[in-house]
Amino acid sequence: DIAISPPEHGSLLEPHPVSGAGKSGKPSVCLVISTLGAGGAERQVTYLAERLNSLGHEVRVRVASVGGVDGYYSKRLKKAGVDVRRFKWRAGLRNLKGLEKFGISSRLFAYIPLPLRQDVAALALELLEKPVDLVHCFLDHSSITAGWAGLISGTPAIRLSGRNPNPSYFAFYPAWMPYQYRWLLSSPR
Repeated sequence: DIAISPPEHGSLLEPHPVSGAGKSGKPSVCLVISTLGAGGAERQVTYLAERLNSLGHEVRVRVASVGGVDGYYSKRLKKAGVDVRRFKWRAGLRNLKGLEKFGISSRLFAYIPLPLRQDVAALALELLEKPVDLVHCFLDHSSITAGWAGLISGTPAIRLSGRNPNPSYFAFYPAWMPYQYRWLLSSPR
């Protein structure tokens, strides 16, 4: 995966226009994190989702892991009226077929690290079917997964955020991560 350079950003789906809600100052937001366990970033997502929701924004929280929806903060978010779900890989290749309906070639996925492809396809399809004005990603794997999904889906604004100084200090840090970050950060979105 490291040797393959992703395509130029201009060759991806162009950003869709900001919604009416976004133009009126209350953009729709999708917050993406791996889980909703009892951690600092998860607490940050929860507080942000609650506050944006209370201000009248359309907010949804998407998690990657199976246990993520049932995590520590999930009940609190649901009680606050925030849409919380796991983005799911649909059986077979239905996500890729669904993306093709929107003109997204499955060949694009050759540039996405193999461990993330299914999640990128699932989240991108959801964002195409129900667009948002902003995708805000938290922590490394979620940032790269949701960053790709946001670009593929044409989301006008994408925010990547981290909580640790240098992810390469951790054992789960894959070699492709800095290349993916550099490429995502080169996008004007």
